[in-house]
Amino acid sequence: TISRSAFNSKFESYSGTQSKFFIESLLDNAVTNNKTNKELLVTIIYKDKTTTDPDEIIDIKHSLKDRTKYEIKLDYNEDYYVSTITIEDL
Repeated sequence: TISRSAFNSKFESYSGTQSKFFIESLLDNAVTNNKTNKELLVTIIYKDKTTTDPDEIIDIKHSLKDRTKYEIKLDYNEDYYVSTITIEDL
């Protein structure tokens, strides 16, 4: 299993207010993780969609708008690994 700090570092730097460019990178990290790390899936919540499916995460990525700011909130599982990423439009 990957160390908690190595796992979480892929996501924690994106916490807070971000532009589309950074959200796309965050979602790319989630897609890669969910394809390669079945033990530690990351759930993405955006608008009415809640998913761990890489194809659906890519759909969310493509739905983001230029010149829009987003708020990123991270939630952790009982072992303190990032487990859920909530994206909200600002």
